[in-house]
Order: sequence, then C-alpha cells, then structure tokens
Amino acid sequence: MSYVAELGDKLARETLPSNFILITKPSIALLKLSHDDKLGPQVVASIQFETDRSFKMYNSGVLIDKKAVSHVTSEGKGNTVIQATNLASFLGAKEELNQTEALEDIFNKLVKFLNSSDIEPNQASKLSFIREQMALLFTKPTAI
Repeated sequence: MSYVAELGDKLARETLPSNFILITKPSIALLKLSHDDKLGPQVVASIQFETDRSFKMYNSGVLIDKKAVSHVTSEGKGNTVIQATNLASFLGAKEELNQTEALEDIFNKLVKFLNSSDIEPNQASKLSFIREQMALLFTKPTAI
C-alpha cells in the first residue's frame, strides 16, 4: 500500500479539525469548508498530500510556504497522521493571509495579467513599472 493510500485510510479513522473533510480522489486532501448564503459551500483552505510525502497547503487559493509550518513537519514532509491533522489545525486557525503572503499573491496575479493577451500596450507599460516597484518588496537588502 502506498504512503498516500495508507495516510488516507488512517485519516478516515481520525477525528479531523473543525470544518475539515477528507477527499481521496484524485488525491488525498483535507479541505476546510465554509458556507456562503449566495455561493454555497466554499473551500477556504486545503492540504494536498503527494506520493513523496510532501504536501501543498492553500489558504484562500494562495499557496502557503512550508516554512510557516516547519515547527510541525520534518523537512517539509508530512510523515504521520498526527502531522497531517496538525497541519489542518494550523490552517483552520489561520483566518487570513499574512502581509507577505498577500503581497506575493497580488504580485503573482499582476505578473500573470502582464503575460496575458488581455492587456493593452498602454496598460502594460504602466503596470510593468508597478511590477518593478513591487519586486523591490521581495529583494533582500545587501550588507554595506
């Protein structure tokens, strides 16, 4: 039995953190759901487990850096059911993106838009300037 299948079997027998459900197809994932009166059930956070024991975490559709949970996992991998439920608990308690995550998400969306065919040349030059300025937010300062 593969690691992912075994993890799925074990998680199916566990009590999951509040508002999380387990899905097993097409891959093993824990999803946190909320309900909106107009839109119905919404996935607000998720953890997808890979065959190499790595995982991807998303909050509000944004990929969360594994460094945020380095205290829960070993070497960026979820090796046990307890680690998987602790990751879900972490995401469940995370109400919103932190400032860095939000800025990275905005920057990535801007880059994607700039690379699309939907942009006019006039807009492209102005938005390219904004992209260059935003990129400065992510550069590490050099020592003097």
